[in-house]
Amino acid sequence: MFSKSVIMSLMIWISSQTGYPIPEIPNVALMPPQDLKYLTYHCWNITPMNRTVCNTPVEEDEKRGLVIQAIFNDHDQTIYFNQDVIENAKTNLDEVLIRGMLLHELVHYMQYLNGDFDTVSCRRQLEMKAYKMQHRWLMDMQGVPIPRVAWDMMGTNPLTVLMLSTCPRLH
Repeated sequence: MFSKSVIMSLMIWISSQTGYPIPEIPNVALMPPQDLKYLTYHCWNITPMNRTVCNTPVEEDEKRGLVIQAIFNDHDQTIYFNQDVIENAKTNLDEVLIRGMLLHELVHYMQYLNGDFDTVSCRRQLEMKAYKMQHRWLMDMQGVPIPRVAWDMMGTNPLTVLMLSTCPRLH
């Protein structure tokens, strides 16, 4: 799926931007969309916070564009990719976007190894850095000349990233 040299080159780039030391290459694996959703939202433990998302069929998520592309799981230090995303990649642009997703998850892997997971009040706060690094990589390393185009390629925008990076207030 990803060669060690691709993973290492992305980690070297992340290190050059963040100062994080370059770690060993993490495990990267494919996972069916339903299993990825189960893992992401901890669906083995249904709560009021995850009940709706866990009970919604993946097909419904796909219709609404709510597909989980990839995640870093700190429990086994593995990056999991949605196998459908990888198997359906057909163009060079798809490959660039998937490498951008890999870079995003590698940022989380390196955040974890550097203790950043322990310095935030909720893990959502880690997303801002990962999205900004992914955006910068598309701009700098892939030659995307216009910031808005890079956000569009990522399927998001700065406001959405801010929302994804903000911890929920529990009353």
